Amino acid sequence: MKMMLRACALGMTLAIGSSALASAIGQTVASRVSVSSYQNILDNELFTHNGMNKGIGGAQHDPCRTNIASRLQSYGFTVELHPFTYNAVTYFNVIGTKTGHTFPNQQFIVSGHYDTTSNPGADDDASGIAAMLEIARVISQFDTAYTIKFCAWDREEQGKVGSTAYVNTHPGAQIVGMVQIDMIAHDAGTNQENLYGNGASLPLKQALINAATMYGNGIVFANAGDASFSDHAPFAAAGYQAVCFVEHNYIANNCYHQLCD
Repeated sequence: MKMMLRACALGMTLAIGSSALASAIGQTVASRVSVSSYQNILDNELFTHNGMNKGIGGAQHDPCRTNIASRLQSYGFTVELHPFTYNAVTYFNVIGTKTGHTFPNQQFIVSGHYDTTSNPGADDDASGIAAMLEIARVISQFDTAYTIKFCAWDREEQGKVGSTAYVNTHPGAQIVGMVQIDMIAHDAGTNQENLYGNGASLPLKQALINAATMYGNGIVFANAGDASFSDHAPFAAAGYQAVCFVEHNYIANNCYHQLCD
């Protein structure tokens, strides 16, 4: 898990800066990734325990959103709740913004989704939200040339509703790259994370694969081709480079979309 987080954080660094700069600060960034910090977020802030429910009408859905917003604010980011409507009810994406010092109008997005299929969703997708928040904690300690938005989407399970609404309400946004983290906690025994995205996303994929090679200590980031099952898809459809991390062979997790997740 630590190596995946390190490689993903470094992938963002490689993508945001030049490869030479990323190499110079890479080990410093990697050393600040903490599995204990990640585990604390996953266990204690995202309502991942037996009997909890972050689906539609779930008791822990809104408190989870509040915790995500509070943690992003604690890193010094500007935080907003982005509203959208689904079935005549207003829901909110959580958006934390770290403004770039050189290219403030150009942005990268790192994200996961905090809603579930009426279960705790420890893997799908609290594992991705916890990774996004840990990466945000580490990146908050460094200046970045580009703006980075750390996003927690809602209503992914109903068809990527929140992320689609975000794309639709930000036409013309200068999004350089988008990285979705969706299910990374189940170990199928392969030490592999799959990277999904269309052909236009290949440069971003390659930056992340390079990061895994440089800093991943044996973890494999595999180019798994295209897929449209997560929140990267609306960004890809709008013409942006957008990729999604998913644990290899996620279907082997018997708790996928079950109450035991």
